[in-house]
Amino acid sequence: MTITGVFGGTFDPPHNGHVAVVEAVLAAGVVDRVVVPVAADPWQKTGLGEITPFSIRYEMTVAAFESVDRVTVSNIEQSLEGPSYTYDLLNALAADDIEHKPIIGADAASALATWHRMEDLAQGWEFIVINRPGHQITLPEQVKFQSIVMEPVDISSTDIRLATAGRQQVSDRVSSTVESLIVKHGLYT
Repeated sequence: MTITGVFGGTFDPPHNGHVAVVEAVLAAGVVDRVVVPVAADPWQKTGLGEITPFSIRYEMTVAAFESVDRVTVSNIEQSLEGPSYTYDLLNALAADDIEHKPIIGADAASALATWHRMEDLAQGWEFIVINRPGHQITLPEQVKFQSIVMEPVDISSTDIRLATAGRQQVSDRVSSTVESLIVKHGLYT
């Protein structure tokens, strides 16, 4: 049985912190590979401002992970109806010979109780939680998980969008190919 980590997100834009998380999970040896699905309609972002079109976020995410072995960027969520829910995604990815493990940060873990069909998620999947040194993981009691500790990477997509809007350099936070795509598509200005 192949164990595949599932690291989904909006990726608006994908950055070096996202890549560091996936590399840490792979280096820990808890999964054989990682699939990175780009959210088509991220329900937790609804009403928080405009989201870059899916095709551009997908293109940037492919570019961000192009040099990372054992990683596949997926556009599967584009074919799913309605908001992007982890439960629906994991069911869409289901295969007899693959065990999927969702990968989330400790910050997202603290909000897991609010996720769509959280009880079903807790019964069906074991999570991989990325922890920061000195941070406490808070999860609903019934959630099975394993923790991977990694040094924090202080980068956020929000900060990159703000820096780009302010005409600041972001080359230290995104790959050169992602930076080129931000410029090419005139994003975040």
